[in-house]
This record gives sequence, structure tokens and C-alpha cells, in this order.
Amino acid sequence: MFHRAKVIHKRTKDPEKLRNLSEAIETFENWLNEYRSRSRAKENLGYLPLDVVEAFQPLADRYGVKTEVPGVHISFLKAYREADGDLKKLRVLKVNPDDEKSITWDVHRNKYLKPLVDRVKGDDAPRLYLTEEKVRGVPTKEHVELVMWGYSPEVTKLKKTIPQVKDLEGKDLNGLLPSE
Repeated sequence: MFHRAKVIHKRTKDPEKLRNLSEAIETFENWLNEYRSRSRAKENLGYLPLDVVEAFQPLADRYGVKTEVPGVHISFLKAYREADGDLKKLRVLKVNPDDEKSITWDVHRNKYLKPLVDRVKGDDAPRLYLTEEKVRGVPTKEHVELVMWGYSPEVTKLKKTIPQVKDLEGKDLNGLLPSE
């Protein structure tokens, strides 16, 4: 889009259109420079595949992770299923379908997820995985909370824990998981 505007700018003869294009190019160039200088691309919270999120639903239930948000009629997981795990569909799927001005699930997810991500980053951040012997490597409650919103800072490691999490289903762990 940016480069196309530059090409059109070279071909345009109308002084008013040239002025408008120059202004638009300058605005966009400033935004791009700011985006790059602050590494804003790292702020994008990538989506986990739907099957990965679903694999951690039993663990979320066991931890007592709340997946509903007050004022919203369905959870993110239900909306993600409704979108067939397609993040592009989440960008048009409204949180409240009856309200034309309602935000989309993508915007709602990022807004809700930002404070959770900030909480697990930093110096005093909680662990992402349990360290007790019987459950070593299992994601912590805080990590599962992120997963239920379709995000993890360690996607590859998280995917490797799926078989271990499935093995824990139905087992009595005598209080080894924080909510038990």
C-alpha cells in the first residue's frame, strides 16, 4: 500500500491530489518508522491452533480457570470454534452480534489478553510450567489462562505437553495442581 502510493504520487499531475498523496505518504511513513523503532510487531499476540486450545480445556476446568467474561454471552473458545479456528473470521465476528457497534472477537481477545500477558512477563513473573515431580512440565494455571484465550509465549513447548496433560485426565493428583 505504501509503495503503491509512492508510484501513484510520481504519476499524478493534479496539484491537489499530489498534496493529499504527499500528506498521506508522510503520515504513513511516520507510522511505519514508529512501528519499526518500537518493535511493535512483537506486540502481536499470535493465535494457537484451535485443537491445541481444546486440548487444554480439561486442565482449565481442573484449575477452575474462568473462560467467560462478564457482559459477553459466550467464551473465547466457543467463538473460536464458531470461527472454525480461523483468526480472519474472528476479525469480523462480533462479540455481541445484535449490536452493530460491537467490537470484534480479535479486538476483544487482545484487549483482555494484554494484562494477562503483562502479568506473566517481567522480573516477578509466575512460572509457566509446574516443577513438582509428578506434574513437572504441566502448564501452570496462569499459563492455561493464556491458552484459553488462544495464546502462549512458548507455543512449541506447550504443544509437547499435550500428551502429558491428556494422561493426567481423571487421575487423582492429591493436591499437586494448585486448584485441588
